[in-house]
Amino acid sequence: MVPALAPQSSTLQVVAGGLTVAQVALRQGDNDVKIPLAGTSTIQRIELHFDRAANLHSPDNRPVSALLHSIGFEEVASERKEIVAGPITLGDHWYPFETYGGNSFRWVANDAQFRMTSSKPAKGILAIELESGPGL
Repeated sequence: MVPALAPQSSTLQVVAGGLTVAQVALRQGDNDVKIPLAGTSTIQRIELHFDRAANLHSPDNRPVSALLHSIGFEEVASERKEIVAGPITLGDHWYPFETYGGNSFRWVANDAQFRMTSSKPAKGILAIELESGPGL
């Protein structure tokens, strides 16, 4: 929780094993931050760096950046084997499934296709998460 003592929001930088793994803009009030980290069998130092601090009210007056309620690791569900879930199946113009940096994805070519099959008509929201490739 970032206290409403400072006039501006702050930024949290997370450093693991000496490398910056995330930089997150925080708003005043409660924030829920989840950062994927690559698995490792060695002990790593994890550091939290804030760009702002504000003093608590008198008589305490300590400079604080945030109130940390909990910190820990969540167990990752079993390895995902595909980007789609039923009733959707992939058609033509998709490259093989990949995992890199803790993210699962497929590269897609122009005119890619997917299919939805359902036993009855239903309303819903189709969510497609995508980003441009490195050449754009």
